[in-house]
Amino acid sequence: MTTITEDFLLLVLDGATGKPRLDSSSLSLGLAGGVLLDLSLAGRVTVPERGAPDAGRVVIIPGPTLGHPVLDTALSIIARDKPHKPETVVSRLSKNLREAVFASLESRGIVRRHEQKVLGIFPSTAWPVTSPLAGDTVRQRLWSTLVLKQDPDAPTAALVALLLATDSLHKALPGQDRRALKQRAKQVSEGSWAAESVRKAISAVQTAIMASVMVATTAAATSSSS
Repeated sequence: MTTITEDFLLLVLDGATGKPRLDSSSLSLGLAGGVLLDLSLAGRVTVPERGAPDAGRVVIIPGPTLGHPVLDTALSIIARDKPHKPETVVSRLSKNLREAVFASLESRGIVRRHEQKVLGIFPSTAWPVTSPLAGDTVRQRLWSTLVLKQDPDAPTAALVALLLATDSLHKALPGQDRRALKQRAKQVSEGSWAAESVRKAISAVQTAIMASVMVATTAAATSSSS
């Protein structure tokens, strides 16, 4: 059983080359957003509404560890400080997250680490898929929801929202009409496929990722023009 975070990575990963088909910034933010959604679905974090204490911030719900190294590490990171807005949490969780998620997949035999050198000089790590069934299963769920327009379960709805926020729907389902995918994904994101608390988390994560991407894009543009 894979998490939303792992499903997201498998969907944007080129299984043959072992390289993500998404830029580094969007990938890191998407993975961090996936972790927050996993924690929300597990009932371990919430984002209180306006008027409640810590409204609009990520708050931990007490409970046992989840038994997943990536998610338990994320909980410890969030718990180190006072509650923060989702965009701040996403930024903090994104650090070194890519390697941790790959390591989790490798430990279960889904991908393997392949060290190589670009131009025979620069070290590079690829993660080719060794268990294609894992990626095929989640892609089939996505196909059923976005192309066949079947009702999704909560994890699939959250995954769709994550792909929409990182503009990577077409990478997960190549060859499909991009406009149609986005339209259906928006319907799914706004639908009532999950509990109210999870829907609020989905909305918060989407907003956080898009805000972070905008900040990164603006910073890059400013740097290139100076």
